[in-house]
Amino acid sequence: EAAAAAKAEEAAAPVLSASDLMALMKQLRAELPRADLKACKAALESTGGDLAAASAALTAEHGEAWAAAEAADAAEIQAGTVKAMGMRDAKAQKKFAAEEAASVEAAAEAPEPEPAVAEEAVAAPAAGAEEPTALEEGA
Repeated sequence: EAAAAAKAEEAAAPVLSASDLMALMKQLRAELPRADLKACKAALESTGGDLAAASAALTAEHGEAWAAAEAADAAEIQAGTVKAMGMRDAKAQKKFAAEEAASVEAAAEAPEPEPAVAEEAVAAPAAGAEEPTALEEGA
């Protein structure tokens, strides 16, 4: 009876050409990128080339494992992002501290302007205004 059932099942399932099978496998892999080629081929052959049924069968069989793998990948990416942001913040804080130290040091070393220099700068333009210009001399 088992042999007769196997023959009836084979006769019921249409035989797919290699090119049709590859095209369907490509479409199935586009829907389920985590599915391997052997699983796609087996699912398509068992469903007689029905893409929706093969996708449903693979999702039912491997869906939980794929979801867990995606969650693990997302957690790994998040951990890497947190680590990179921490390193970036530490570098920025170190640079800021160095700039602050340099500006404090520069302020301490810079001499304050002497008031006499400022008075001379104000007096110089006033003295220049008293001198006759070239037009006044020629007139």
